[in-house]
Amino acid sequence: MRKVSILVIVCLLSLTLLAQQPAGSPVKNSGQSTAQPLPPDAPSREEVLQLFELLQIKKLTETTMQMAQEQAKNVAEQMLHEAMPDPTPDQLKSSQQLLDAITQDVMKAFPLDEILNVMVPVYQRHLTRSDLQAIVAFYSSAVGQKLLREQPAMVQESMQAMAPIQQRMMEDLMRRVKERVERNLHPKTQEKPKNSKS
Repeated sequence: MRKVSILVIVCLLSLTLLAQQPAGSPVKNSGQSTAQPLPPDAPSREEVLQLFELLQIKKLTETTMQMAQEQAKNVAEQMLHEAMPDPTPDQLKSSQQLLDAITQDVMKAFPLDEILNVMVPVYQRHLTRSDLQAIVAFYSSAVGQKLLREQPAMVQESMQAMAPIQQRMMEDLMRRVKERVERNLHPKTQEKPKNSKS
C-alpha cells in the first residue's frame, strides 16, 4: 500500500503542475524577476493587478486546477484498481480518503496569490503602460468580453481533449517511477547481470 501511495502522490502533483500551463502565464525564475529594474514606461502594480482582475486569471487558474485534480484523481483511482484488483470495502474507503486528502492538501498548498504577485513585475517588464491600456480596451470591448465569457468552457474542453495525452504521459511516468522504486528496493538483482558480463 505504501508504494501505491507514493505513486498516487506523484500522479496528483504531476497533473497539478501540468494544470498551471493553460491558465498560467509567464511565471519565470523569481530570482530573475525581482533583480531586473523596470522600464520607465512600465505600468504600475495596481494597473497590472486590474488587468489580472479583468482577465479573471485567479478564477481561471482555480478552475483549471480543479479540473486537473479531478483528472488526476481518475488516473489515481485507475492505478489503485490495478494495484488492488479486488479491494476490500475498507481498502476502497481508505484509498478514497487518501485521494481526497491529497487533493485537498494540494489545493491548500498552492500559493495562487503569491504566484500572481510574482507575475506582476514580469508583466511590468514586458508591457508598457500604453500596451496595457490597449489590452484593457480590447477586453472591455464586446469581442473581448465574449472571449472572457467563453474562456472557462474553452479551457474545460481543452482539458478534456488533453486528458488522453496526459493519461498516456502519466502512465509512462508511473511506469518509470515504478521501475526506479523496484531498482531501489532490489539493487542486487540489477547488479548481477553487469557482474556476470565482466
